[in-house]
Parts: sequence; structure tokens; C-alpha cells
Amino acid sequence: MSEEKQKLEDLLEKNLQISQEIKVMTKRTRKWIVFQQIWFGLQVVVILLVIASALIYVPPFIKSLGNLYENFTKSSPSNLINSFFQENQTKNSQDLSQDEIDNLIQQYTK
Repeated sequence: MSEEKQKLEDLLEKNLQISQEIKVMTKRTRKWIVFQQIWFGLQVVVILLVIASALIYVPPFIKSLGNLYENFTKSSPSNLINSFFQENQTKNSQDLSQDEIDNLIQQYTK
């Protein structure tokens, strides 16, 4: 019986050792799962921030592009230049008269 008892003790010791290894691996796996959940949450937050900033900043940009397209489709080139000067205001461009603008257009179209 003592031989069987020794075998049983050896098997229990081996089982305990394997159980401890499994416990260590389980802890690592749980840490990895928690890390992955945090990483996924951060990715979702970044994506939502990008979408929110796009919703805030893109509509004015599209509106300005629409205005620019409207100015290109108008028949008179002076309207395009006027709108350009209105969008990019400088002191020199505000001082130009309509005749000066027409003269500039004629100079550049020759």
C-alpha cells in the first residue's frame, strides 16, 4: 500500500504543479483580454472623435467649395475676381475699382 500511496502523492504533486502553471497562464490570458478590451475602447473613441470633428469642420468647407463653384459658373470673369478678393481680403485688393479689375482681366487674357 505504501507504494500506491507514494504513487498517489506523486500524482497529486504533479497535478498541483500543473494547476499552478495553468493558473499563471490564466492570469496572463485575463490580462491580455482586459488589454484588448481597453485597446478596442480607445479605437472606438478615436473613430468617434474623427467622425465628430468631420461633422463640425467639413460642412463649412463644403459650403465654401460650393460658393467657389458658383463663382466659376457665373458668366462674367470680373465676378470671379471680385469673389476671390472678397474671400481673400487684403488692403490692396479692397482699393481696386471695377475698371481696374476689368483692366487686369484684359491684361491676363491677352
